[in-house]
Amino acid sequence: MQIWIEFLRVAIPMVVLLVLLPTLAARMFSTAATSRFSDLLAVGFVRTALFLVFLGFLLGAWKLYLPGIVFTAYAVWIVGTVVLASRNGWLYDLDSWTFGYARLLRSVEQRSRMRHVLDRTLELSQDYLFLTLLIFAMFLHFAWNPLSNLRFPTAAGYAQTLSLGTLLNGSASVRDASATLLAPIALASGLDAATVVRLSVPLLYLLILSAIVCCSYAYSRSPWPAVLAVIPFWHYSSGPGIEAATTPDATLWATLVLIAAVGAGRRSVGTACSGLLLAWLLAPTLPELFLIALASLAIGFVGFGLMRSGPPILRKASVAALFLLGLSSLASPLPSVPPNGPFQYESAARAADRIARKFQRNRWIVVSPMHETAFVTGRGWHKELPQFLDEFPTTAAADKAFRLPFELADIFIFVEKRPLPQIAKLAVPGNSSNSFYYATSPGRTSMAYRAAEFIAAYSSSHNGVTIFHEDDDLVVYQIHQ
Repeated sequence: MQIWIEFLRVAIPMVVLLVLLPTLAARMFSTAATSRFSDLLAVGFVRTALFLVFLGFLLGAWKLYLPGIVFTAYAVWIVGTVVLASRNGWLYDLDSWTFGYARLLRSVEQRSRMRHVLDRTLELSQDYLFLTLLIFAMFLHFAWNPLSNLRFPTAAGYAQTLSLGTLLNGSASVRDASATLLAPIALASGLDAATVVRLSVPLLYLLILSAIVCCSYAYSRSPWPAVLAVIPFWHYSSGPGIEAATTPDATLWATLVLIAAVGAGRRSVGTACSGLLLAWLLAPTLPELFLIALASLAIGFVGFGLMRSGPPILRKASVAALFLLGLSSLASPLPSVPPNGPFQYESAARAADRIARKFQRNRWIVVSPMHETAFVTGRGWHKELPQFLDEFPTTAAADKAFRLPFELADIFIFVEKRPLPQIAKLAVPGNSSNSFYYATSPGRTSMAYRAAEFIAAYSSSHNGVTIFHEDDDLVVYQIHQ
C-alpha cells in the first residue's frame, strides 16, 4: 500500500506541474480558445519543460535550488503564460472581469450544459474504453519492476539519482536535464531522489503512450489510429518476454518531448523547435525509442487510411484483428525480473533505504559498495567500502584504542556473505579506480573477505557492534558510537 501512496505522490505533481497547469494556462483567455486540447497540451508541456530545465541549470549553478525560489519562479511562469496567451484587454478592463464572473455563474446554473458535458464524457469513455484498457495493461507491465524492486536495472538510474540528489542538496551545479525536470516533482512530493527516479519510469512510459494517443488524435480525430499506433509500440518497446523499464530515464524524457514536438508542430513551429532543443539537451543522440514511436505513429495513420478507403469487409476484419492484438497484449504475462543484480542485491538497496528512513538525518554513515550511495544521498553519508578498508586496516581495528574518526552516532557496514554475481560485461558507473572490486570476481570476493575480517577484528576489541540486517546474501553491521 505504501508504494502506491508514494507512486501517487510522484504522479500527481508530475501531471499537475508539467501537463495540467501549463495546458490550462495556455487555454485561459486565449485568442485561440477553439484550439484543440491536444494542441494546447503539447505546446504547454514543451514550453514548461524547457523553462524548468534552464531554471534548474541557472539555480544549480548558483546553488540556489530551493523550494521557495523554484515554485515562485514556476508561478511567475504560469502567470506569464496566461498573460502572453490572452487578449490584453482583460488585464486592465474591470468590465471583462465582471462579465467573466457572470459567465462563470451562468455556466454553473445551466444544468443542461453540464449534462451535455457529462454525456459527452461518457460517450468518449465508451469510444476509448478498449484503448484505455490496453494502455492500462501496458502501464502495469512497465510498472511491475519499479514498483516491486528498489534497485535500478541500469547504470543510468544510479547516475540520474546522484545528479538529482546533488541538485536538491545544493552541493554543486548539475548539467543533467532529466534531473532538472524531476527536481520540482521531488520537491513537491517530499520524497527522496531514488524513489522519485524509480517511480518516474512507469509514469514516463504512460505519458509517452498518452502522447502517442494525443498525436494520433490531433491529426486524425479518430481513436483507431491511436490503437494502431500503441500496439506496435508496445510490442517493440517492451513486449512479452522482454524485461520492462530498462530504458535510461533521459531517453524516456527525450522520447516524450519529441512526440510532443511532433504534435505541437501543426500549431506552433517555434514550440516544435523548442522541443528539438530540449530533446538535444536530454539526449544528444536520437533515441531509438522515439524512432519506434514514430514508426508506430506511421503504422497507425497508414492503417487507418486503408481502413477508411477499403471495402466494409476489410474494415470489419481490421477491427477484429485489432481486438485480437489488443487482447493478446492485455493477456501477456508480467515480466520476470531477476531477484538480484546486476549492480547490487535487492536486500542491500532495501537496507540502505530503511536506514535512511529510520535514523536521524545526517547522523549516520553507510560503508558499502558504491551503488548504495543513490539511496542515502541527501539523507546521510556514504563511504565506499574499498576506500574504507584501505584507510582502516584489520590490524588497527583489533586495537582497543582504535576509534573510527566519524563524528556520527551510527556506522553501517555492508558485508556480502556471497559476492554478487559479476557484472563485467556491463558499464561500471562512478570511480573507475574501484572497478576491480565491482566488475571482477576476484575483486568482489576480496572486498567481501576484507570487510568480514575488519568486522571480526573490531567486534573482538570493541563494544556496540550489532547486526542491523542479515539474509542469505548480505549482512549489515551497525556500530553505535
